[in-house]
Amino acid sequence: EWINMTGFLCALGGVCLQQRNTPPMGTLNDRKGSMVSMASCEGNPETPLSRFLDRLLSLMVCNHEKGHQIRTNVKDLVGLELCPALYPMLFNKLKNSISRFFDAQGPVPINETNTQFVEQTIAIMKNLLDNHTEGSSEHLGQASIETMMLNLV
Repeated sequence: EWINMTGFLCALGGVCLQQRNTPPMGTLNDRKGSMVSMASCEGNPETPLSRFLDRLLSLMVCNHEKGHQIRTNVKDLVGLELCPALYPMLFNKLKNSISRFFDAQGPVPINETNTQFVEQTIAIMKNLLDNHTEGSSEHLGQASIETMMLNLV
């Protein structure tokens, strides 16, 4: 059941992104407290959408007893079902996560968690680039993936 719910959230997560030039839907008192309006009013940079993507990325290296199933499903959902409008945010989060692997001297500490994360990232990127859908090209071009790809190599 969690797979279906996660897939639903991945596919429709783009509706949470507001255009900066979109006029508000009335006064703050007139609006009901939706997740989008609440997050934007609080001035909190950590939006529910950002937390959702962070949790998905943390599940890519899940060590739970059903970790393999969880990792496989998360990889497939992010790589195949994610709304194209979320690609730039995903790429930035992946780039930030991968850049943390490097220490001051530059080499990547080799351990199982880092290896799993890199393998999952490569599979997700392959799926995103292979399964290009109508309208996804404009979102693929909004974020720079060169640094992330070079770090993976």
